[in-house]
Amino acid sequence: MPRKINYEQKLAELQDKIEKKQNEVRELRTTYNNLKAQQEQANQQVIIEEMVSRNLSMDQVLEAIRNMQPQQ
Repeated sequence: MPRKINYEQKLAELQDKIEKKQNEVRELRTTYNNLKAQQEQANQQVIIEEMVSRNLSMDQVLEAIRNMQPQQ
């Protein structure tokens, strides 16, 4: 005689696992976004420090960027 499977229980267990994994993914996304923001802030700080050390204004930097030829 075949074993009777409790589908409702199995489905509920799988749904619980899915919800746990979705929560883990949400937490990882939050961590990723926070780290990405920190990286961007660090990069901006490097640019600002370089501008200060070269005594450049934002307008001068933007003008230099606009005048750059695209590299091939």
